[in-house]
Order: sequence, then structure tokens, then C-alpha cells
Amino acid sequence: MKRLGTVGRWARGAAVLAAGLALVAAPMSSQARSVPSGQIIAIPFNAGFPYPTAKVVILKGNVVTFRNFDIVQHNVVSDTGLFTSPLIGVAKSYSIAKVALLPKGTYKFHCFLHQAMKGALIIK
Repeated sequence: MKRLGTVGRWARGAAVLAAGLALVAAPMSSQARSVPSGQIIAIPFNAGFPYPTAKVVILKGNVVTFRNFDIVQHNVVSDTGLFTSPLIGVAKSYSIAKVALLPKGTYKFHCFLHQAMKGALIIK
């Protein structure tokens, strides 16, 4: 039984890697390339669920797009309630247009489901 669990974890990890590579390799429209993007990537099997892109920097007036390359759902919630996303499914993304109205500054955020996942949106 132990061996099957290890193989299952390995196969699941390989599937996540393949899905991530497919998303990265997918062609993007020129409009999509102009939108600054963050990535929500919780490392599989890491109980801490960190945001590897802990700081997302955008220019004032832009929106931010968060992509979920993990094997579970996540969301992005401002620590002060200024913005929030719905749950972002596996291999899905969500753009938060509301941040375009925020003044320059640093805005901390977290995942509602995984409170250890924290980051900061920096608007310049």
C-alpha cells in the first residue's frame, strides 16, 4: 500500500507539472500580454501553501490577473477588504479590475481557504 501512495503522489505531481507547462506554452493574445499578471502557485505537498509570487507589482490603473497552477482551489482576499476574488479553480485565472482604481501603495492579501498563503500587491 505504501508504494501505491508514493506512485499516486508522483503521478499527481507529474500531472500538475504537465498542466502548468501547457498553460505557459499556450499562445496568448497581444491584449493578454499587456496585462500584468500574478500567479497563485502553491507547491504540491507543501503544507505551508506559500504564494511563490509573494509580491505582485503593477502600474496604477492596471488590473491584475491571478492564475492558479496548483492542484486545489485558492482565492485572493485583500487584508483590508478592498478587493476579493471568487475561488479560482485548478488551471483557471481571475482578473481583479477593481485594483485599477486603487491609489499607489502596497496592499497585503491572503487566501481565505489557506491563511498561511500571503502576498502583497504593489501599485506604482
